[in-house]
Amino acid sequence: MVLDWAFAVNIGPSEKAGEKDLVLVTFISEGQNRASGVFREERVEATGEDVTTMGGQGIYTTQKEYFRDAYRSGVHGWPTEGPTGAILQFLKKMRREGIEGRFLDIGCGEGRHLIPFARAGFRCEGFDLEPLALERAEGYLRKAGVRRRVNLRKGDALRLPYPESSFDVILDSGCFHHIRISDERRFVRGILKVLKPGGTFLLTVFDVNFRHTPDELVHKRRRWLVHRGHYDRFFTAADIRRVFGKEFVVRELVKEAKGLSHFWHVRMRSRVAGGSG
Repeated sequence: MVLDWAFAVNIGPSEKAGEKDLVLVTFISEGQNRASGVFREERVEATGEDVTTMGGQGIYTTQKEYFRDAYRSGVHGWPTEGPTGAILQFLKKMRREGIEGRFLDIGCGEGRHLIPFARAGFRCEGFDLEPLALERAEGYLRKAGVRRRVNLRKGDALRLPYPESSFDVILDSGCFHHIRISDERRFVRGILKVLKPGGTFLLTVFDVNFRHTPDELVHKRRRWLVHRGHYDRFFTAADIRRVFGKEFVVRELVKEAKGLSHFWHVRMRSRVAGGSG
């Protein structure tokens, strides 16, 4: 994918200095370094939510139906083949750092990220709630010649069915931003349970500037909405650090923007026992 623009937020130097609200920002356009500097994040908390029912049904029930219909029709907004560029760059950096072992892709969909991780030598687990997504992933994995390196499993991201410390790397590309605010701690605890201490967690979520349509309001104040029967949540860099900063060291934040689509791609490392980074 060719981006209109992107910028990377590299966290580390400011945290070492004890200035946890300062972040080094590098702006990139067409592969060229345009400018860099330090900015102070404005911390805006998410407003409360009340989405316990939609037409008498729980939001997760209608959301499940939405994704089932989307996979059946093929009418949806996410790619089915080819990894996200930022995730591929994270993978290349991890290989240089000698990170290897077991890989879990939560909400793996058709398996577009399982393929490069399997080719890189990881023993992979694809996990998704939608059976049709896993069925299609099976075909793509066989076509790519990596099916033997990947196990596929159906299940709920809030109930990960794996033993403690099962994985060296976990990826969530587009699942967490469909988890209700009230369930965020449950989600984080589940990740921490199955990720090895010091393991890598990769995350892709909607930025607050993401919009489904041109007339949709930018999500600066209320950080969530219900769209076509499913729940979407939106984040700033400060929101990501608030949710994950206690249990994870955020190593990289990359912001992607193309048209109405704005995302954060995050690379983090779980803190070892005792809270050190």
